[in-house]
Amino acid sequence: MTTEFEELATSTVETLGHEPIGWDYDHENDPNAPPDIEAALEKLQPDHGHNDYSQLVAIPVSEEEIEASSKIDYVKWKQERAAKPHKDGGFEYAEHSYLGDSLTLAWNDGQSYVAKNKPFTLPNGLEVTYGQINGLAGDFYGTVNPISDGRDLQDQRQRFLRAWYWLAVDRTRNPAEAQKILTTLSTEVDMVQAALDKGQDPSTVYPKIPDVNVQLQLYTIARPDECPSYLGLAKINWDHFGADARTAYNACHSVALQVAASGNLELAYAMNAFGDHFLQDSFAAGHMRTPRRKLHDSVGAADLCAKYMHDEDNAIGLSVKSPIGRAWHTFGDKKLLDKEDIANKNEAWNAVRASADEIYTAWKTKTVPEYRKYAAWNYAPILSEVSSIVAPLFTPDGQRRVDIRKRCQAKYTYKYWYWSTAADCALSGLWKYPIKPTADCKI
Repeated sequence: MTTEFEELATSTVETLGHEPIGWDYDHENDPNAPPDIEAALEKLQPDHGHNDYSQLVAIPVSEEEIEASSKIDYVKWKQERAAKPHKDGGFEYAEHSYLGDSLTLAWNDGQSYVAKNKPFTLPNGLEVTYGQINGLAGDFYGTVNPISDGRDLQDQRQRFLRAWYWLAVDRTRNPAEAQKILTTLSTEVDMVQAALDKGQDPSTVYPKIPDVNVQLQLYTIARPDECPSYLGLAKINWDHFGADARTAYNACHSVALQVAASGNLELAYAMNAFGDHFLQDSFAAGHMRTPRRKLHDSVGAADLCAKYMHDEDNAIGLSVKSPIGRAWHTFGDKKLLDKEDIANKNEAWNAVRASADEIYTAWKTKTVPEYRKYAAWNYAPILSEVSSIVAPLFTPDGQRRVDIRKRCQAKYTYKYWYWSTAADCALSGLWKYPIKPTADCKI
């Protein structure tokens, strides 16, 4: 027996009678969409979600850890150690904060410290580590004005500073709000850590992690208009994707470099940690070729289509190479800590390390490198050269795969609607974890 929802989803797939024309067409007026489209879209959301909460997990610090973290193969050392139960308290891994907290930062006292062991006290009193700022930036703190929307570099920098304000300066909500966010995520932290202690890939436990979206939204729903709620930020998050992520990072990094050159190393590190979130997202497969900026509309149907493409690429992965000639296969959110993503972890960590090192050099020499010619991008995938056995769900010119159920069939059409596409993806069952190549893929 089919449910009412399944019948509705099936009918929307079969009754396409209009011919949209790429991004310029008014997809929002899909005649197949139900009257209460917002409620219907909630039912179409993939049950595994995008929630990369493990980005906020802490790591234990020991003498062995400190010595290993200064070496180029530190990430590999961590991965090998994950298969063995450890005696230290606390947690080991994360996605965003894993990368940031495992850095060794040189300080103005002549000493170097593992980032997890040297928290910052922000202007509003919030005490957080480099990696925790990585995790809170963008996903939890931003404004209604995405950084990459800025008309020029100066405008982009000002947009970053306003986003930074809501995390680090505002005292009407923080430090209490950010502390509640971090506390709420502790359940996932525990589950991810338990998987790693058993030598399991963390991606296998994500479907079992309790959904805390409602709680996080409640914490942030009453924010001033300039600072969207947690779910509000997710609706305009193209700063985290493709070329826009590079624009966002460059703006943040350029401000942090100037602060460092002016003599305030600690503040520069903290501000750079905010920008590193967008740098780190540049290593997630689902953030590379998803045309996120274009896949956006007022009702959210286009945004949900972006999420389906994002999840597909993250799970199956892309083949990439960097400007310095390294080539590897990258996955995405929820798989950063999996064993098969070890090469991507190494390259992402190298980029984050280069980013932080550049801040220290600017502080020490009182000079900044040329805008956009930043060392971190030497390690990042070249966006124009990513490839996959999977044909992208959407193309940059606004076309969609003719048959969403045939992942490797590169046939495209303008004849689609966002709502109908999302309903088809949900009904297919192909976006339930684990997401895998379909039968038409030759692997």
